[in-house]
Amino acid sequence: MITIQAKPKGGSGGRGYEPGKRQHNINRRYKRCGVPDWDIRILLPIYGGDMKPIIFSGEMVRAILDGRKTMTRRVIKPQPKQEYSDIGAPEGLTYKDTVCVPPEYLVDSCPYGQVGSRLWVREAFYKHKYIGMLYSDEYEKTYQNDKPFYKKTPSIFMPKHLARIMLEITEIRVERLQDINITDIKSEGMRYNIDITGEYETPDPWDVYADLWDSINGKKHPWSSNPWVWVISFKVMKGGNSG
Repeated sequence: MITIQAKPKGGSGGRGYEPGKRQHNINRRYKRCGVPDWDIRILLPIYGGDMKPIIFSGEMVRAILDGRKTMTRRVIKPQPKQEYSDIGAPEGLTYKDTVCVPPEYLVDSCPYGQVGSRLWVREAFYKHKYIGMLYSDEYEKTYQNDKPFYKKTPSIFMPKHLARIMLEITEIRVERLQDINITDIKSEGMRYNIDITGEYETPDPWDVYADLWDSINGKKHPWSSNPWVWVISFKVMKGGNSG
């Protein structure tokens, strides 16, 4: 009698997972995007695990890489509603049907994580059909005659394996947007000068930050609406001045 042994579904003889096949497919995908072999070996272990993406504009990515930006503000969605007592004094905030007193209680609901959570940065990049890809700052240094051959990909479409910056959350607060102070404006990556009298030179730092905010969030949550925001402080784990 001849016995025929069925091949297992998951082993090397089945149609499921095959040892080394996933790594081969990942390497092939990375190379197609222009990532060299040594980058592949570095990125795989670092960007594994449960990390959430966070989008930054090109200007803010440069500020992170330069070590100037260690904080970001993100609109709380949906916006909390202020609760008032019978005598008119504020009691707390209602957020997703939960009454919180004081606003700091909302921190546990931050969609970006908690202190110690890690984030990978989504940024715009440029792809060349044959050469590979460039990040925005690299694209700006490219010869002008070569730029038409690159196609821009918006930050929302950046895949995780191409991210070059990883952040770790060090603090989370909840506050109104216009409560930002001068120290936080600097931590947000803004530059400003102080004259010999100790006054801020024009333009005013708050005006500069307000203009930046409106350029990104002005349609739905402009500076003038003074929305509630997550205030997220972070340190750079990979990329820029991460050491």
